[in-house]
Amino acid sequence: MENFKRKSYKFLINKENIDQVSQILNLNLDIDRFNESVPISQVVSSIYLDNQNFDSYYSRLNKDPDAVIIRLRYYNNDYNNLFLECKTHSGFTKDFSIKERIKLNPSEISDYFSSRNIINYKTNPLYDKINYYIINKEFRPKIKIIYNRTSYKNKQLDTTKNIRATFDTNLSAFIVDDIKDIYQTNSTNKKIKINYGILELKLNIDDDYSSIKFINELIQSDYLIEFPEFSKYISSVSCLYNNLIIKKPYWYEDIITNKNSNQHNYKIYPFALKPNLFNSFQQIF
Repeated sequence: MENFKRKSYKFLINKENIDQVSQILNLNLDIDRFNESVPISQVVSSIYLDNQNFDSYYSRLNKDPDAVIIRLRYYNNDYNNLFLECKTHSGFTKDFSIKERIKLNPSEISDYFSSRNIINYKTNPLYDKINYYIINKEFRPKIKIIYNRTSYKNKQLDTTKNIRATFDTNLSAFIVDDIKDIYQTNSTNKKIKINYGILELKLNIDDDYSSIKFINELIQSDYLIEFPEFSKYISSVSCLYNNLIIKKPYWYEDIITNKNSNQHNYKIYPFALKPNLFNSFQQIF
């Protein structure tokens, strides 16, 4: 079991600025890898669970106390190393969250997500917690999000800060209709391409980014655009299930429909949808 307790700040990066931001991050932070065999930029695949009422989506969007997101995650298409994760959001002012995760045996996935014949892990409370959502709330795989991630940490000689950061690019998402879809990298289901980068800055609970000089310089140069509470999952669900979702995130008009971008001094790239699959969405582009 691995648990993470942190406070995060989220920023969007316009497509034309991704390379410049990457260079600045490389100059000011160290690459964070478990070992030398891990690539600098990893392919992250995340399968998010929800039910027919989108309880997880609305709970997160409405900032409900202890809103939960449950997902299955693996890296670099390594299906033998799967992590079952539960992310609990507590303090939305600074996006305070706790992430718990545990490895899942690949042979158990079908039973775990598709039926009520749930394996009994008496020694681990996280399984019991997730079992509750699968059995009682009927959570099932809903969407898959794939992206490239580079992880960073403060430079080794800088002991004054405890900085962790992730920089995500080349994001895409599609609907998962069947448990077999979780291993697909390219689906014929409804799919979106997210045309911007996402920087998530992760700090100690009592810290903020005001003392990080290069971050403030990137913000002042309009390379980083802060979007508190931004969520890849919420963004993807609100677009992929547009006809079923009643309430959209506050950034929906700017980012997904791009309707209000001319009111700002920056340009935000909208989600790109495959036109042959999204006739019902054509009116918003």
